[in-house]
Amino acid sequence: PALENVTNVLVQRINAETQRIDMSAWYLTEGAIVQALISRHRAGVQVRLIGDRGSIFEIDPHTRNAFYQLAAAGVPIRLRYNPSWFPEIVHWKATIFAGQGIVAFGSANYTPFELAPVSSTNYKDETVLFTNDVELVRAFKTKFDRFWNDTTSEPESRIGGPPYFRNWDAACAAESTCSDYRTQYPNPAPMVIDTRRLEPDWPTSVGGNMIWGQGPSFNNRLAQEINDEFTRVDFVIYRLTVDNITQALLSKHQSGVPVRLIIEPSEYLNKKWPEFWLTHANLDRLWAAGVPMKMRIHDGLTHMKMLVTSDYATNASSNYAANWQRDHDYFVPAATKPAIYGAMRDRFQAMWTNTAGFANFVPQPPDAAGLVTPANGSTGVATTATPTWNRAAFATSYDVYIGTSSSNMTLARNVPAQLVENPPTTYSFQASLQAGTTYFWQVVSRTNATPRNPSLVASSSIRSFTTSGTATPPPSSSLPSPWVNQDVGAVGTAGSAGLSNGVFTVRGAGSDIWGSADSFHFAHRPLSGDGQIVARVTGVQNTHTYAKAGIMMRGGTAAGAAHVILDLRPNGAVEFMARSSAGGSTSWLGGATQPAPAWLRLQRSGSTVTAAVSSNGSTWTTVGTTTIGLPSTVNAGLAVTSHLIGTLNTSTFDNVSVSAGGTAPPPPPPPSATDIVVYAADIPASALHGSWSSGADSSSPNGVKLLTTDAGFTAANQPLTSPADYVDVTVNAEANVPYRIWLRLRALANSKYNDAVWVQFSNARANGSQVYALGTTSGLLVNLATDGTGSSLNNWGWQNGAYWLSQATAVTFPVSGSQTIRIQVREDGVQLDQIVLSPSRFFNSPPGGVSGDNTIVSK
Repeated sequence: PALENVTNVLVQRINAETQRIDMSAWYLTEGAIVQALISRHRAGVQVRLIGDRGSIFEIDPHTRNAFYQLAAAGVPIRLRYNPSWFPEIVHWKATIFAGQGIVAFGSANYTPFELAPVSSTNYKDETVLFTNDVELVRAFKTKFDRFWNDTTSEPESRIGGPPYFRNWDAACAAESTCSDYRTQYPNPAPMVIDTRRLEPDWPTSVGGNMIWGQGPSFNNRLAQEINDEFTRVDFVIYRLTVDNITQALLSKHQSGVPVRLIIEPSEYLNKKWPEFWLTHANLDRLWAAGVPMKMRIHDGLTHMKMLVTSDYATNASSNYAANWQRDHDYFVPAATKPAIYGAMRDRFQAMWTNTAGFANFVPQPPDAAGLVTPANGSTGVATTATPTWNRAAFATSYDVYIGTSSSNMTLARNVPAQLVENPPTTYSFQASLQAGTTYFWQVVSRTNATPRNPSLVASSSIRSFTTSGTATPPPSSSLPSPWVNQDVGAVGTAGSAGLSNGVFTVRGAGSDIWGSADSFHFAHRPLSGDGQIVARVTGVQNTHTYAKAGIMMRGGTAAGAAHVILDLRPNGAVEFMARSSAGGSTSWLGGATQPAPAWLRLQRSGSTVTAAVSSNGSTWTTVGTTTIGLPSTVNAGLAVTSHLIGTLNTSTFDNVSVSAGGTAPPPPPPPSATDIVVYAADIPASALHGSWSSGADSSSPNGVKLLTTDAGFTAANQPLTSPADYVDVTVNAEANVPYRIWLRLRALANSKYNDAVWVQFSNARANGSQVYALGTTSGLLVNLATDGTGSSLNNWGWQNGAYWLSQATAVTFPVSGSQTIRIQVREDGVQLDQIVLSPSRFFNSPPGGVSGDNTIVSK
């Protein structure tokens, strides 16, 4: 229809029919077709017309007027009616010409602008097939006859068995929007409806290539064809609201098979129902993964539903959606219908290369959320309030910011949206607030495209409220000069610090020390040049599993200042982290386990900072080192965050000392120890077990990666003593040399459910003891995503731990020579192409980025 007038062809076929015309129409507004049907009926040709109550009585008055004309002329009409409370519609766009042995069907409704171009720049992209294939014609005859007769059950229907249809007069009488029919046509011609079967039960599967409905059967077949394709996937999308097709496209793109998508921008931005918002989410997800996408820019609409693979092209009326409805979705086989298949394949290529009609897809931001409660300026709000906001079109998650100043709010929570057809109308989170305090808050809507383009957000207004009660003044600080203390970032309630009998008591609120901005209480003093800070953490209040009490060297007191921190969590986990530049992200550098009381030490020598931990203050174990450009004079001191805005964490320290000079960091490893670099291409097939296999990937060294099949199983909570799915890698290492391990991983479809492995060693040591041994349930968990949202996942990335754990990532081997590294699947769908054990070059920093990386480490 973009190139030729299909209306004329249909009218010619209608006028030429002498036996029977069976038509089923979702929309019918083309006057020439209406008049041709009336003329054939008056000429004595049997005409049977099926419509749907939804389009006629609820959606489109133009279709209703067309059916009025046909009904008034006495053309027999039956309407899909039951259930009236759920749209199990007849979405057909098909006409059967019984005497000519032809059926015409496709994606185009019977409307003027869908069946013929308005101009060379104003048209609709559709597919309409006229065929005399006996098997297809008979299949349509049987399906139509079953509708008309209405005694055949539809297994997918929510109401079970028939009746599903009503005759025109009965349907019209039951609808208020049809009350004017008799006014407009007071003397309609008699309508004689005979529901007896006219056709036998011909086979309707058409060799397994016809799906008669929208929903799981069609979606699963599409996903299957995408999964089975290894040359190219071309896909035209009007509406895409289901995950399995999206996942299949992502997986195929990630595997290196070319995928090209053409989408309809108006449907991408359709806000009518939350179900339609899922199209926005799915297309953003595909774009963020780097799938090539184009969108219509010509006047009109791209309404076709066409998949093209090496084996099939689809001429379909269904959208890619979850709910079942009556449709006709034909998989045109390339092998037996090469002319039709070739025309569809060529049409996609013509659209893809048409720069006047199509352009690169440009994702759009979500709507801003509307804040609901607490009301702006309200007082007496409970300290356990739940800030609530209305859902926003196209938002896939919400960042909630809160603080005691509108200019200094901190991210308190990321709340995921429910990506379902009927999500809740509001979202909220449980706050922990201080009495008698005025707070400001704001919600920022995010999409699946935001991680790739951070500007794709929408901010709500900023509201304020005041909690009930009287604010408790912070305890007075009693720190000797030159010590001072202050809150850093938006903490929700003021912290404090004091020194008594050699014990520092630091009380701090705040959201975290992480990301690009921190929120905590800091007791500190200046330290110029080389030096060290030592403290024993005697207690960390368990306000949250990620609460922190530790020592810090910081380039300033701004929330985003560069810093190095060595901290202790309530569970005894020690974390070594740094932000290398102001406003940059925070990196996790290493960890250990040392329950309180735990001695912590940071030493600075030039631009190198070394972290160490001890149980007794005399025997120290290095946690890690980092190179960082802090200013000559830094703030060195004690940091405490509760990990809960507005809630104080009380932690204690003793044996605190800040001194210039310090002890030099340990010498570098002996020169004989060099980086151990293993490519996937180096690993023989005999070392791959179970679901692990090798695959092609142009972005991997030597074009080879290792991958696992995504079978959808739940993540393994621990390594298996006798695994089925694993890779054994043999390396040669030097004895007693600390090696930092790094893996370059990729999550299938950038899914957080496909991004983790367990690492074990044949004979590795950490902190003097064997760790992560083969044949045990101990292992180093390597999880590519950097937080629970998985938003950091973007193709390849380097990682050696898990964001929620403190684990030893540097190991030694007691003897030189051959060592075995075992990689077990934790989440299937994970991919791997490089393993690095580095004693020097990458000991303090990864070989490349954690997201969107293209680094191939040289050997």
